Amino acid sequence: MVVNGTRGYCQREASVERVAVSLLSGISLSDFALSEHPDFKAGTFLKIKSLRCGLQLLPLVQHRISISSISLEAPQLSVFYKDDRDPRIGDVFALPAARSSFIVPKKALDHPLLISQLNVSNGEVLFCSSKTKKTNLAIKNIILSGSSVSLEGPFDAAVTCTVEQPGTALAVALQGTIDISNETFTIKRAEIKAGDSSLSLSGTVAHFMNMAKISCDLHIEGKRRSLEQILSAVAPGIPLQSGTGPNVAFSLTGNSDSIKLTDLTAKPRK
Repeated sequence: MVVNGTRGYCQREASVERVAVSLLSGISLSDFALSEHPDFKAGTFLKIKSLRCGLQLLPLVQHRISISSISLEAPQLSVFYKDDRDPRIGDVFALPAARSSFIVPKKALDHPLLISQLNVSNGEVLFCSSKTKKTNLAIKNIILSGSSVSLEGPFDAAVTCTVEQPGTALAVALQGTIDISNETFTIKRAEIKAGDSSLSLSGTVAHFMNMAKISCDLHIEGKRRSLEQILSAVAPGIPLQSGTGPNVAFSLTGNSDSIKLTDLTAKPRK
């Protein structure tokens, strides 16, 4: 039922090793996989080692889906891109495949849903060449927690992860508010680290559920040396104005046509 339902909804093949359903403990899946479009011959889009979902029965009578908790262990999302060159961190949202693979259908938001607690552990997002199948950019060690998760209103979430590309590893920790209905992510506080260099970040990412329309307005602060080191790894090409002193504060803005960091504008804040 899970496999057939997923194929009909996503137009992709699905496989699952084990499914267990209980009125007391809810639903659990083990070794779930979802193919690239249209089947596994094109690659594997999503793998989940285990998923546990606890349902609350009373809200179903009111035609609402209320989930006490969802726990995802080791989800792995693979994005296959068509560019010949290897992407850098700043190129992620400009990759041709990413613009189509990440679009979330609006019909997925048609039913009222509330998740009391959401936890993701040991997650990964891999950006792979469609030609060589090689992973050139990866977001690993994703740990996410959210409470009162809703499709209808904002909820708080916290995320930590590492972003890796050849020769570079960034540690990211952020807290913010996600509003799925308005497709906005407000970053209240974030820290980006590369070795002994660190930057603080806040701002807003809009239209995050459709990578063809995504835009951002971010404020970054830190020591000039840290900013230079991190930007040289993430997006070499952003020039820093001279004479800004040892500490800097910058605004980064962009949209779907210039989401590469090399295309964003960098201006010292006054």
